[in-house]
Amino acid sequence: MVRKYVLSFLFFNIGFVLLLFAIAHAAPQMQLNKISWSIYTLFVVSTLMVHLFLTGDNSTKDNVFIRKFMLATALKLLIYLAIIVFFFLFYKALAKTFILWFLLHYTCFTAFETIMLYSSNNK
Repeated sequence: MVRKYVLSFLFFNIGFVLLLFAIAHAAPQMQLNKISWSIYTLFVVSTLMVHLFLTGDNSTKDNVFIRKFMLATALKLLIYLAIIVFFFLFYKALAKTFILWFLLHYTCFTAFETIMLYSSNNK
């Protein structure tokens, strides 16, 4: 099961990086820079940590998984919101580009994480 997740995560990241380069090439105002790679690193690390947290305990009780999922989701959202607010307050010139990159990452990584958790819990 872990091997399947690692391979899926690797292929997802390769595809996502290709998507980033395609967007940066198609839209010059959306340049890849240190900030966009920092966002990418944040989402890779947080996705791995949340997946390990949620799948690390092999408890058969559904309510345990649901509580852990709600806790992880709430903490992630609060951390992400704090990062967006901090960036918006202190780097207003780059805020629009930052928020667009952040939204793209959030959407793609959340979809991947949800699909992987759903497929691992169905078995």
